[in-house]
Amino acid sequence: MEPAPDTCNTYRAPSPGTGAGLFASRDLAPGEVVLSIARPLLVIPDSARLKETCSNCFAWLPRSAIGSRGHHLDDVTLKTCTGCRVVGYCSKDCQTQAWKSHHKHECKLFARLHPNVLPTAVRGVIQLLLLQKKGLSGEWWAAFEKLQDHTYDFRRAGGEKWENLILMSKGAQMYSGTDMSEAHVQAMMGRILTNSLTLVTPTFDPIGICVDPLAASINHSCDYNSVVTFDGPCLYVRTLRPLAKDEEVSISYIDCTNPFARRQSDLKDRYFFTCTCAKCKKGTSGKEDAILTPAPDEEDSDSEPDVGPDSALVRATEAAGFSTLESAKHVLDNEELHFRLASGLRLFSGSSSFWPIYRQPWPSIRQQYAIACISTGNWTQALGHMLFIYFYIDPVLFPQSFHPVRVVHNWTLAILILHVAGLSVEQPDQVDELKAFEIDYGKVVWGLLREVEGNMGKSHGEVSAFARMVRGKSNEVRVDMSRGDGKSVGDQDLEPEWKKLRAVAARLA
Repeated sequence: MEPAPDTCNTYRAPSPGTGAGLFASRDLAPGEVVLSIARPLLVIPDSARLKETCSNCFAWLPRSAIGSRGHHLDDVTLKTCTGCRVVGYCSKDCQTQAWKSHHKHECKLFARLHPNVLPTAVRGVIQLLLLQKKGLSGEWWAAFEKLQDHTYDFRRAGGEKWENLILMSKGAQMYSGTDMSEAHVQAMMGRILTNSLTLVTPTFDPIGICVDPLAASINHSCDYNSVVTFDGPCLYVRTLRPLAKDEEVSISYIDCTNPFARRQSDLKDRYFFTCTCAKCKKGTSGKEDAILTPAPDEEDSDSEPDVGPDSALVRATEAAGFSTLESAKHVLDNEELHFRLASGLRLFSGSSSFWPIYRQPWPSIRQQYAIACISTGNWTQALGHMLFIYFYIDPVLFPQSFHPVRVVHNWTLAILILHVAGLSVEQPDQVDELKAFEIDYGKVVWGLLREVEGNMGKSHGEVSAFARMVRGKSNEVRVDMSRGDGKSVGDQDLEPEWKKLRAVAARLA
């Protein structure tokens, strides 16, 4: 059963090399809640998401091409605040709650600046400054002020990083009307930038930022033992493995499936520290940096390409792949995005003699390409790559079957196959390549949904919005797939179908 909001199975204590951290106050089993906070100190949508996200419950309204985000929001429309025309709400209740908690202090300011919208971090600092100015800070203000601000590190980094912090701080100071010094506001901005978590939907779509002093006390490890999820504004931290009493809780601040040098660079660039966790102590000898040994050239048996982890070829391939991912973030046209990611896949397909299928950034490019295929209606390609990820990538990158990322991938795959099943009947020409495999789509969908249902309690929580969405779809499929003899397809042997799906992955990915 899901714990009540603001569950805390931790205590704060000194942590070697990091100052302080959170530690388990009792033994915790895999999937148990370490910490839950019903309403963190600061939760706001990204500026780019304001027109599609409720600024109170954080319902994200864009629909998926296959319905993988559920249909519970299909009839919901976002109503923009008539005062500022910047934020929006999915209901009158959400609007009222937000107005009482904070929006009444910022509405006139946003209206004055409209149609311009302030950057996300600036809006966050202004919200806190206005609450403090109105005498509504309470205990959270002291806790927030104790967070590291890293302004010294920003200043030492110099360049655009320091200039941006100065510019955003000046904006927050000026627009909020605070009497706090420029240095104080800079420190607040530094705390927001270096202590915020990414606010995500139940299906891990990034939509904003979250800052809370207690959650910010959890230290990073590339070999993390817990993971953060959100259910609306509610923050949850759950264990990925057994946690003993008095063991330190750790989460990932970055993508820890990346190679060693990339992880170190990301942490140094954004958080100003060098990670010395167990994984990082291995350097480039971990699986994240694995390189295959290619066979020598047949015409020159003495030739052995230099493809060690630190070789120029590996560095150039890796840099080109990450550049593809970075540029893809800024592409709005689905067809253009599909084209760019396809180019990225070809880069690694041509390097497959030495680049493992699970080494980044190949898996991330494949995942994003699969989603781009869904958006552009390339159904068989989408299915081939999603199946490849299911069978060969996720079990390596996310060994726990209940890791939230893996569970969401499996859910998306189940809904994609359900969509393909419908096309096979209504528009068979769109999935003609799959006909030869003779897939029993009903069995496959049911098998995947059972797998997701079996893991969602540990990944998202049994009463979460994600769990309700999965159960709703499972109930629909259960009714559709039940047989006259009362025997559900879930009781059948699924291995023959899994063999067919592996063949699809091999052929189409």
